[in-house]
Amino acid sequence: MRWFLAVFILLPLSAQTVLVRNVRVFDGERVWPRTSVLANGGVIRAVGANLEAPAEAEVVDGEGKTLLPGLIDAHTHTARASDLKEALAFGVTTEFDLFSLPATIASLRAIR
Repeated sequence: MRWFLAVFILLPLSAQTVLVRNVRVFDGERVWPRTSVLANGGVIRAVGANLEAPAEAEVVDGEGKTLLPGLIDAHTHTARASDLKEALAFGVTTEFDLFSLPATIASLRAIR
């Protein structure tokens, strides 16, 4: 089986409701070949092939794409906010910094 790290859909963590249809999902344990994912407020609310889109939902076509859990980079040296934004663009949602100055890390934690 060929695996693809496809497209990451970056959505703000808000009250926005999003339904991604026809997407391959890797949930950390198994692959759902073609399904839909409903999220609200940055939280997955339902996964299934025949989900109905709520009236307020933005519907995204996930054909040919894969959704997977956020990745963890366990060895980083973060110096700037742009480093974190770049990591997020590649699906890294958690970083373990291994030698940045405490003041640098404190200033990055303050960014929202």
